[in-house]
Amino acid sequence: MKLKPNEKLDIDVILKDIDKYRPRRRGWHWREGRDQLRQIGKFEYYNTSEPLEKSQPLPAAKYFGNIDPQPSST
Repeated sequence: MKLKPNEKLDIDVILKDIDKYRPRRRGWHWREGRDQLRQIGKFEYYNTSEPLEKSQPLPAAKYFGNIDPQPSST
């Protein structure tokens, strides 16, 4: 099932065969670029990793130039 950002979800299709669903097992992936000095906006961070492509900053970020630092633990 391909999800599109501007279409409503079809719940009947999602719930079809839900009793047979088994999650895929994937290994851990650690964030890259940890423990490096990173300039984000006018701030410097050491404990962040590379930013995500489709990251949405928190609402309060508008007061800090819409920065969205990603801590290394996420």
